[in-house]
Amino acid sequence: MSRRNAAYYATSVADFLASTDDQIHARLTQPQGFTLTPEQLWAWKLQLPTLRHALAGIAGWIHLEFDIPRLGRRVDAILISGPAVIAIEFKVGAKGYERLDYE
Repeated sequence: MSRRNAAYYATSVADFLASTDDQIHARLTQPQGFTLTPEQLWAWKLQLPTLRHALAGIAGWIHLEFDIPRLGRRVDAILISGPAVIAIEFKVGAKGYERLDYE
């Protein structure tokens, strides 16, 4: 499956807020080239309500599981609102922060 976007899920914040968890999960779990672990699925289940709460009243675009090819990494979410681009990284279930987490 070819993607036009560097994210596995990308839409306006308004559409994200209007979508159900099941609709978002369906798009996130399509064959993406990485193994979906139970931990990843659980993380999404916890992240979506948090994002909905935080994004209420904000206009812009949300990109979930955003690839950063030159770094070989993926960010949980990217919010684009006005001139701001905000990377959001969740650490669901983490007991501490590794050096790589800060980078």
